[in-house]
Amino acid sequence: MPHVSRLIPPAALGAAAVLVAGLVPASAEPAEQIAWHPCYADLTEGLECALVPAPLDYDDPDGEQIDLAMVRLPASDQENKIGSLFVNPGGPGGSAVEFVAAGGPQLQEWIGAEASSRYDLVGIDPRGIGRSTPLDCFATVEDALPATKPGAFPVEDEELPAFEAADRNLAEACAENGGAIAEHMSTANVARDHDHVRELLGEEKLHYYGISYGSQLGSTYANMFPDRVGALVVDAVIDPVKWANRPGRLPFLTAIRSGEGATETLDRFLELCEDAGPQTCALAPDARSRFDALAERVREDPIELSDPSTGEVLVIGYDELLALTMNLLYNAPLFPLLAELLAQLEAGASPEELGRTAQQAQLLPDADTARSTLAQSSDAPFPEIPDTVNANQGFVGVGCSDSENPSDHDQIDRAGDRSVRTDGPFGQVWTWAGSTCSVWPFTDEDRYTGPYTNQTAAPVLVVGNREDPATRYEGAQSLRGLLPNSALLTTETPGHGALGANVCAGELVGQYLLDPNSAGEIDGRVCAMEGNPFTDDPEAAEGPNQLRQLVREQNAPQLSLTRS
Repeated sequence: MPHVSRLIPPAALGAAAVLVAGLVPASAEPAEQIAWHPCYADLTEGLECALVPAPLDYDDPDGEQIDLAMVRLPASDQENKIGSLFVNPGGPGGSAVEFVAAGGPQLQEWIGAEASSRYDLVGIDPRGIGRSTPLDCFATVEDALPATKPGAFPVEDEELPAFEAADRNLAEACAENGGAIAEHMSTANVARDHDHVRELLGEEKLHYYGISYGSQLGSTYANMFPDRVGALVVDAVIDPVKWANRPGRLPFLTAIRSGEGATETLDRFLELCEDAGPQTCALAPDARSRFDALAERVREDPIELSDPSTGEVLVIGYDELLALTMNLLYNAPLFPLLAELLAQLEAGASPEELGRTAQQAQLLPDADTARSTLAQSSDAPFPEIPDTVNANQGFVGVGCSDSENPSDHDQIDRAGDRSVRTDGPFGQVWTWAGSTCSVWPFTDEDRYTGPYTNQTAAPVLVVGNREDPATRYEGAQSLRGLLPNSALLTTETPGHGALGANVCAGELVGQYLLDPNSAGEIDGRVCAMEGNPFTDDPEAAEGPNQLRQLVREQNAPQLSLTRS
């Protein structure tokens, strides 16, 4: 789901065959056609990078080419390697290169030593995103400022023109400066890129793990290339039919009803807080009534917060309160910090104290870590992403290409109001996250909108979390019902996806990656919440591990805090 802004930090040699006994190394190893070079060694030992050409338009494969930036973390057991496990961290707009380079070892730990030893981890920055050929619509950072929305959503009617102006400024800038890539960024073309790389690697099947928007990429690949599916896992699942959103009477992020998922996760947060009591949850007792009262208060009386790194005074109003709350709902280990920040806002803490807590919760970037993890590596093979490449460009470039949407902001405003009544207060955040689609000037004629019911060569493992603030559990249930050869694994750890958050789920995903035919015995399993973020070891509440932080950075909603 949407990538975060600056203010909220947001395969290999050998073919693989699907046999009755599961996945085993292929007897023949076609030579791969990619030149890999060592990279990012000070982040993770053994990483290799490559830049691969791909057709801009697969209808004209010999025509204009784009660059795909790639990184891989080789399997430790090359002799018994199954193949390459392609990963995508979501967004759309997330960098799979950064995900593997910075989080690859923890992903390996989560799926277990046996499974991770037999797969190369491979991350490709999707076309238009990150270090691949980007959608870059602005010459300078200053040029991009008029295209930045003034908040998460308009709280009052008089704010509507400013949101519409920002959306139009972004659309017009991309129409003028974005280039041909803007018309070829659909998920279908990203799936074609993955199949192109699979072929260059000499592998018969594509093995894949995708979370959040990465689930949409996985669902799309599975249905476009069903005979080439090896082990394929989708986590934090988007309903692919609702993502395509035909005929587009609602904004596409309203159609997938992420607002309801966020409301359910907030309810779980408040319940866990109340159960923990005031000794371990700063918002207890009466957590629900205190949250509701704070939300109503900031509607009329916004609260100032001072950024510890810059000294800037930022303003938290009603829309910002909901957006930052939802951001911290992405990871259960951050629940104690969310409770502390809400209690400080309620108590009238100083702007400086609020800023320190917000920075501890990684809502504001630390001055020492403002640059990306990869930019700090001494042997980075790719140029750092220009400051002009706003992650929101990639999000709308993909999301608007994939879906149908209303054509004016009045319809979006009405849809947002209705979503609050049906899905709860976060409906507005999600509705307006995709508002640019109403004026987006590009279409991708090669997008894929279904069917999503094709029989895949191997079973697909669908992982759904009951309380997910971005991708509601019903998305996983829907995909399980659509794909005839699939299995559903359910988790009950609140937050965005199971990746890195639930040990039981990691063990079962690892089992499946070794033998996709084990999907039948996994189907219907439920992995319960492990521990309680308010009562576990206090060190666990200091923040998520690197893998969970990357998931949050790649998928949490964009927030622009107003300068005082």
